[in-house]
Amino acid sequence: SHLISLYNKRKDWLDPELNLRVVQSELTYLVNRRHRYAKGIQLENVSQFDFITPASSVSCPCLCVAGQNNLTYLDNIGYAGTRQFQAGCELLGSESSSKEVVTLTGPKSTINMMNQIPDEISKLCLKFLHEKQL
Repeated sequence: SHLISLYNKRKDWLDPELNLRVVQSELTYLVNRRHRYAKGIQLENVSQFDFITPASSVSCPCLCVAGQNNLTYLDNIGYAGTRQFQAGCELLGSESSSKEVVTLTGPKSTINMMNQIPDEISKLCLKFLHEKQL
């Protein structure tokens, strides 16, 4: 029942194969958590990472890609995904600094889109690299 509960958390928006991989990762995380805590190991709090300093000094071409379903999901659970993505993109220089911002749409435009639509993302990246002559 515990495994079913983990699987059911994401079954509405992940395909079965990817959901199984996510359940496996979550189970590994949960099993190892006690060992990490006993040793005083804590995962880094992402909100405390200084993203602004390194991001604002980027001067090379940048491709910022988000999935609309992911942004919407994060907005709906209170994480302000759309605002966070826009703010992150703005930190990476101006539009004149060869920055391209793309928001993918469709049912697989989730946080796991690298696994769900790898061909589409690969084509997008290759096109960007070709256009920037990189």
